[in-house]
Amino acid sequence: MLTQQAELSAEIAHRMQRQLSVYQELAAETFERYVAMAVECTIRLARADPPRLSERQTLVLEQVGEAQARLAVPVDQMLLAWRIGADVLVERGSAEAARIDLGDRQLLAFVRGALAASDVGMITTARAHRRAELEQDREAQDRRASFVRAVLFGGGEPAELRARAKSYGLDPARRYLAVAGAAAPDAPWRTVEQAVGLATSARENRGMSVLVDGDLAASSWDPPVTRRRAARGVGPSVPLDRLAESFRLATRALDTLQGVRDGRNP
Repeated sequence: MLTQQAELSAEIAHRMQRQLSVYQELAAETFERYVAMAVECTIRLARADPPRLSERQTLVLEQVGEAQARLAVPVDQMLLAWRIGADVLVERGSAEAARIDLGDRQLLAFVRGALAASDVGMITTARAHRRAELEQDREAQDRRASFVRAVLFGGGEPAELRARAKSYGLDPARRYLAVAGAAAPDAPWRTVEQAVGLATSARENRGMSVLVDGDLAASSWDPPVTRRRAARGVGPSVPLDRLAESFRLATRALDTLQGVRDGRNP
């Protein structure tokens, strides 16, 4: 089986594209290398009972899982691809066993070993895929927070901000307003967004926000609506490149409100 790796990998890649829509959107050469890596590991693991990954094999399979995450392949589709690969190995192994007159007991041992090795590969790549997804989420959140800070605090070139706004589905020609909200100690970010009217319990967003020193700073495309009694300041509706002015007024309004509540202002 090891001598047929290239042929096996090509067959598995072909079936993946035929049966799974996500791989139909990718050029075969984009993921064939990772298929080949997974095939070699699976065949070698099938020899052991139970299959145990070496340090090198673990690193190889983790690379396969991370690559699938970078290619935006959902984990469930990746796991189905593993099942396709296991089916091909069993089919080809059965045909090879008949060709060399391998006994039924030896063939059964191979089938069991191949399926067990595939399961180990699925678990290892799924864990790596999830870690890579979480890292991508953190990076996306950091980029999003950087954009919100830039528009609210006046950083960045207007042309660059307009381009970044489009990447988040925002219309640079539309008017927006700024919101400053006071957060309760240790309150989750989403709870603060809901309290000031930027999000609903159904996770419908009305704006983009970031926490600054524990308080919420946000831009919104519609006036925030909430039934909760939350401390917040709302600035005037302005063009995107003037949101820093709106945020200064929103912050001033919030400071005034908090001063009245604390008895610092008449």
